[in-house]
Amino acid sequence: MRLRIHDTRGDIRSTIGTWATLLDESGDKIGYVGTIQDITEREALEARLSHQATHDALTGLPNRVILGEHLTKTLASARRSGDLIGVLFCDLDRFKVVNDSLGHDCGDRLLVSVADRLRSCVRVGDLLGRFGGDEFVIVTSGHSEGASIAAVAERIRAAFDEPFEIGAGRPMRCTASLGVAHSNPGATPESLLRDADVAMYRAKEQCRGGVAQFDERLRARALERLALERDLPHALANDELVLLYQPIVDAVSQQVRSVEALVRWDHPTRGRLVPEMFISVAEETGAILELGDWVLRRACLDLCDITDLKVNVNLSAMQLHDHLLVDRVTKILASTGFPPERLVLEITESVLVADIEATIATLAKLKALGIAIAVDDFGTGYSSLNYLSRLPVDSLKIDRSFVQGLGLPSGNDEIVRAVLVLAHALGLETTAEGVETVAQLETLQSLRCDLAQGFLVNHPLDHAALRELTIIWAAQI
Repeated sequence: MRLRIHDTRGDIRSTIGTWATLLDESGDKIGYVGTIQDITEREALEARLSHQATHDALTGLPNRVILGEHLTKTLASARRSGDLIGVLFCDLDRFKVVNDSLGHDCGDRLLVSVADRLRSCVRVGDLLGRFGGDEFVIVTSGHSEGASIAAVAERIRAAFDEPFEIGAGRPMRCTASLGVAHSNPGATPESLLRDADVAMYRAKEQCRGGVAQFDERLRARALERLALERDLPHALANDELVLLYQPIVDAVSQQVRSVEALVRWDHPTRGRLVPEMFISVAEETGAILELGDWVLRRACLDLCDITDLKVNVNLSAMQLHDHLLVDRVTKILASTGFPPERLVLEITESVLVADIEATIATLAKLKALGIAIAVDDFGTGYSSLNYLSRLPVDSLKIDRSFVQGLGLPSGNDEIVRAVLVLAHALGLETTAEGVETVAQLETLQSLRCDLAQGFLVNHPLDHAALRELTIIWAAQI
């Protein structure tokens, strides 16, 4: 028998009582004898072990065990009521960069802050759980239409608009990509989680920090992505990667100043793939470091025999925050004999937000080698004027989305003018990307843009074609 009793201090104790009847020699009942065992600590330990088995130790949220059980019950209830349930798969963007650059303690504090923020967003009756790593899952039920599930997703997305406090007065901006899947007559917990996960990857591909709804087309895309993940390790080993070079010219004289190295993958069955089709896979799998080394080495070797031209090579976020980056670059320059003053490393504006101090330190070390630094896709990320003024960079590249609107009633002329004035005030050289028409080039010239790059100037060239053109250019000078 389980009993709850008060001890001498008035605290409630959990006990188990056992009782036996006492009989005399003739078999008559003469009384009872019993024992009471205090099991308060044992019950508390069992409760802790049960909680640990079903909840995440860091955030206190339910883990995937509870998520699975809750989804099973919620699906059964939804089939009876005819309601819709939604599964939202939430994955933090570039969380690995946070761990690698700031350390796992910082990463853990960010996860706790995100969990607290998400708790305030879910409705009563919905379940928020940590699926693992930097992945969270929200199960939302009782919906009559998909629009109300989409509203929950938007509320979750908006929760990341404000910076997170991770201690020591360090606010951190963090975005998350959300995938949404709706219940259907044949849905299972496994299929809903899988479909929401597939949609989440689509959200990352479209625009980090966004929301994507699952549909059957995404399943086909997911299978394609898995195939690319499987094939990517063989791309380098089988010599399937190639580099093309797009000229960058003086906007006024049209003299070629440098070329940008652009990687392509000649896939054995899918043909030539552009970076948008496989770079995100390389980043997710960690293959980007090896791929990045190959691109830099190949570019240095190809441009060694083409004098007077600089070469621009892109750095991914993972490369920039790799603590061995400077050593990697130094070794490649030494092994290829390529002059560091002819190398320009391009970083995207959005990678600056993870840890600006570490970024500044890394860029300063690269600059000390004689390498120039350019900020690519300027105007599409999150950098502030304070960041830009502190960064040891040499040039800005104006994103093609602004250049394409030049001369149109979009207001892009004034945006580009403002960027150029800002850059020149900071002593930075400017390059306009995606120049495709004479009108765009003439507008850029009138706005005093320094350099131009795009199909109007030249399409990307392989190494042999680039060498032939440099001979022609040299003869024309």
